[in-house]
Amino acid sequence: MTEVRSGPDLRLVRAKVVEWIVPTWFVALSAVRLSSLAGTPIGYDGRLYRAAADAWLAGGDPWQVQSGGVYFAAPPPTLLVMAPFALLAEPLAVAVLVGLGVAASAWAIRRLRLPFWWLAFPPLVDGLYNANPHVVLVPLVLSSAAWLAPVVKVYAGPVLLLRGQFRALAIAAVITALTLPLVPWGRFFEELPRIVELLRFQSRGGLSVWEAPALAVPAALALVTGGRPNPVGSSADSAADGSAPDCAADGSATDCAADGSATDYAGASSRSASQRTRRPSR
Repeated sequence: MTEVRSGPDLRLVRAKVVEWIVPTWFVALSAVRLSSLAGTPIGYDGRLYRAAADAWLAGGDPWQVQSGGVYFAAPPPTLLVMAPFALLAEPLAVAVLVGLGVAASAWAIRRLRLPFWWLAFPPLVDGLYNANPHVVLVPLVLSSAAWLAPVVKVYAGPVLLLRGQFRALAIAAVITALTLPLVPWGRFFEELPRIVELLRFQSRGGLSVWEAPALAVPAALALVTGGRPNPVGSSADSAADGSAPDCAADGSATDCAADGSATDYAGASSRSASQRTRRPSR
C-alpha cells in the first residue's frame, strides 16, 4: 500500500526557491551595484591593467600607474598577460576583455551545470563591468589551462593546491620562474612595502580574512570537500559533455528527481542500446 504523505513537498519548495528567489536576489543586488558604478566608465580595472602593461613596455614603472587614486598593484607576471591588450587601442582592449570575460564565465557556468542566471551573480557582474582579469580565473581553473590561472592572478595558486591540481600548479611555478628575466621582479620587491601600504589605504584598512576568522574554517572545509575536480567518467563530466541529461541546467534538478524524468538514465541508456542492437523479427 502506498504511503500518502501530507504537507508540502520540501524538495519542490527548495526547487522553487532556487528557481525564482535566488536569481531575483542576484539581479536586484547587481542592479544596485551597477547603479553605484554609473559614473565609472566601463572597464575601469581593465583600463588600469592595460595602462600598467603599456607603461612597462615603454620602459616605465607600472606600479606608478594610477587612475583616480587607485594604483596598479599586481605581481609582475600579470604584466605579461596584459601586454597583448596594451598593443590594442584602449576601447578595443576593453571590449575584448569584457567579451572574453562573458564568454569564459558562460562556459564555466555550463561546465559546472549551473543555470545561466548565475551570470547575474553580483561579484561576477562587478568584475565583468570593470573588465577585471580575475573573472577568467574560475574558467581557467576548470579547464585544461589551469596552469595559467596563477599567472593571471597569483592568488589562484592556493585554489589549485586545495583542488589537488598539482601538475597545473607545478607548470605555473615553472612559468613564473621563467618570467624572472622578462618582467621587473626586482623593482616590484623594492616597491613592495609601498604597494602594500597603497593597497591597505585603497581598501580602507584592508579586507583580510582575519577580520572574520571564524568564517575561515567553514570556507576552508568547503574548498577541501567540495572543490576537488570530478573523476574522469563521473556523472558530472558526462553531463558537462552532453552525454547525460542536464537537469541542473535550468535550476530544476529537484523537479527532475521528483518526477522521475532523470532518475533512471542508466536504465534508459541500456534499454536504448538494446533497442538499437535488436534485429527486427522476420
